[in-house]
Amino acid sequence: MSPRDARGTAAGRRLVLMAHAMAPGPGGPEGHVNARLVEALAGHWPGPVTVISGGLDLPAVSGARVDHLPGWRHYGLGEGGEGEAPGGRALRWLSASRKGGGVAGVPGRVANRMCFWATGRGLKANGWIGAASRTLARELARDASLLVYSRALPWGSIAACARLKRAHGFPWAVNFNDPL
Repeated sequence: MSPRDARGTAAGRRLVLMAHAMAPGPGGPEGHVNARLVEALAGHWPGPVTVISGGLDLPAVSGARVDHLPGWRHYGLGEGGEGEAPGGRALRWLSASRKGGGVAGVPGRVANRMCFWATGRGLKANGWIGAASRTLARELARDASLLVYSRALPWGSIAACARLKRAHGFPWAVNFNDPL
């Protein structure tokens, strides 16, 4: 394949699928849709694939985990995952404490509310967006010619890519389909 073909087509190029919701893991119905997308890519994408998600595992295709396929990488950025945000322990504690009742839950609820007022997203969403942006930046440092595909719902996957788009200028497709 000539260098011109490699730039102009998807053949041989790494695809980065950015989708917070990924079954098994977070996301409900959207997570299952994204898992089916990963399964379809496993059989048909002509190059290597990186998946950045909030789930710690990927679905299996024909009994084998997808991230064990040659050229595939998966970054499961759930709480405590490899791309955890700075201050991840504090973030996990605040997130867990906000769910608690009584006085013990007040610091977490206050921190989450302040974060939401400042950014429009809560602590966990901001932590995932930061971790996903750093992971995508590492992937771009390895290969500047990759293609990025963001799946909406929740919007964090779009926000994570948007942080880097101007600086790196990578090809980026965004899926906004909302079944509601």
